[in-house]
Amino acid sequence: MRRQQIIISIIAALAILGIYQLPKVVVKNDEETTLSQEQTPEESQIHEMDIPDSVAIKIDQFRDILSRSNSMQKSSTFADSLARAFLIYNQIDSAAKYAEYILQLDTVGLQEVAGNIYYRAFGLVNDRIIAERFGERVRAVYSQVSSEVERPDLAARIAMTQVTGDNPMKGILKLRELAEENPENIEAQYNLGLLSIQSGQFDRAVDRFTTVTELDPTNIEGYFYLGVSYLEIGNDKKAKENFIYVAKEGNDPAIIKLVEDYLNKIN
Repeated sequence: MRRQQIIISIIAALAILGIYQLPKVVVKNDEETTLSQEQTPEESQIHEMDIPDSVAIKIDQFRDILSRSNSMQKSSTFADSLARAFLIYNQIDSAAKYAEYILQLDTVGLQEVAGNIYYRAFGLVNDRIIAERFGERVRAVYSQVSSEVERPDLAARIAMTQVTGDNPMKGILKLRELAEENPENIEAQYNLGLLSIQSGQFDRAVDRFTTVTELDPTNIEGYFYLGVSYLEIGNDKKAKENFIYVAKEGNDPAIIKLVEDYLNKIN
């Protein structure tokens, strides 16, 4: 496959993974400029995937256990497992239902679990209106979690939800501030890397995702986006290395399918 065709297919894939709900922004050392926040009708779709029969059976089993559970801990565990299963296949509304279930258990320690589900859903949606709805839930839940203890990681996630809102610069500036205050803030570095990809600054994205994977060698999505960034700047060897790692270590069927296709097509 020609290089341009590979890049076009990756752009389509990133839309499926949710990155193209973000505004096209340029994040420079001294300025940030929002270029566009427009979407085409095709970009506003949620790309749900069919759930395999084997997974559907497990989901039914978990639902049955959850319906009969009298233990708060067990209920929250199975509700979280159900939400994660639905998120893998982009079943966003179903995942959100179990986040609400967890919140209704009304336990402070479980708020972050629900917030994580909402944040993952936020990252998967590529419709700006729906994303903002999930973003509001993320901000509300994470703000409660971090009201007692400072959580720079949650602050970076909250900032990222602001990037897709009416004032994206507020979120961008906060992310930069968090990354400058603590270069080891993985969430800030990761999100700035996504923004760099969206704005076409792939050299900067390579730097961000290199930092992410160095700080967290288990961050599969970091390796995926690092591979995408290397491919965009013409370093096929580095791109291939990262795609091979994702194919070997990842468990997200959407990402694995993408990298397997790219590995077969990169010459």
